[in-house]
Amino acid sequence: MNLEKYIDSSYREFNSKLIPEIENVLGIRIPVLRNIVKEMSADERRLFLNNLPHDWHEENIMQMIIISEENDYNKAKEMLSEFLPFVDNWQVCDVGIPKAFKKLDDGEDLLLFVKKLILSEGTYFKRYSIFILMKIYLDDFYNREILEMVAEINSDEYYVNMMRAWFFQEAMVKRYDDAIKYLENKKLDKFTHLKTISKCVDSRKIDEKTKQYLKTLR
Repeated sequence: MNLEKYIDSSYREFNSKLIPEIENVLGIRIPVLRNIVKEMSADERRLFLNNLPHDWHEENIMQMIIISEENDYNKAKEMLSEFLPFVDNWQVCDVGIPKAFKKLDDGEDLLLFVKKLILSEGTYFKRYSIFILMKIYLDDFYNREILEMVAEINSDEYYVNMMRAWFFQEAMVKRYDDAIKYLENKKLDKFTHLKTISKCVDSRKIDEKTKQYLKTLR
């Protein structure tokens, strides 16, 4: 696949600063990558998905785009299990979650899958598991166990704890009465606690009175 013709050198310089630990960056904007994926035939997609590991960061993004479009639940889980070992940065990790996950009538099996990811070694297994919990389980499948699962994740990894903070910021919007207790009682590690408050203060979804209160909990 010839991706070089889509390179935007100014974007490459900008994006490389966002993921400084990654060197194999071409510099192709995500909307362009989505269009490339859209134009791929079923056979081209199948060959592409099986061609791991990829050479370029953008190819990893394309892989996650394809996975996020999957409507078959079991296939989506299989695709993620095969690909997550190759995810090496937050940008690929956060592309999206499979459409199939958003259509479930029952979240029990997916929650078991998420729990396995949390127990897996590797930053982006854990980050992606929290991403699923944030996108799916703060809504229809919510119960208090979800907050406790994320709070109990013990990690020194920056990108894991930043996602934990993002999760609790979203929980403050959707499940305030339960989420605020984790900040009031300081049930999170100091880094995640402070980052959660910072994200809440910066959020447009949280009212000013709540923001002022949160500042007192630092």
